[in-house]
Amino acid sequence: MTGLEGSGGRTFPVGGAAFPFTLSLRVRTTYARNDWPGNSPVARFALWTGALEACALPRPFRGGFEVGLCASGESGWLRGRGVQIENPRTGDSLWLAFGGGPLVRAPLGRRWQIEARGAVVRPLRRVHFSFDTTPEQSVGETPAVTWIAALALVARFP
Repeated sequence: MTGLEGSGGRTFPVGGAAFPFTLSLRVRTTYARNDWPGNSPVARFALWTGALEACALPRPFRGGFEVGLCASGESGWLRGRGVQIENPRTGDSLWLAFGGGPLVRAPLGRRWQIEARGAVVRPLRRVHFSFDTTPEQSVGETPAVTWIAALALVARFP
């Protein structure tokens, strides 16, 4: 699925002199669909999530590069709708997931950064979508584990 993402957050210095690090807390929303790349699927799926993310980042490396680990919890709404069928129907499901992965930030000046992150996400509820035909035609299922890769331009405010 391809999507759009927006987030906002706050960074706090924590730890002592022996192990100083930064804690970054963010709220993120994501909207993704399977039909944006121009294909014509048998069913359309859309996922809208909200997430709370916490990242631990040690002191920046030389040149201002930051590398850390993040953990997140998501909740949202998953919708599936039949497309290539005589009587299309829509099915909705609650989305709950937890995950985590690496985060890398590279400076682009004083207030700007490029951020790359990856995550492995584990849905708490698996959902199966199928057409009510004889025999039943399966058109989608939430995976046991999924992954996310994102690249972002970050503006830092004082």
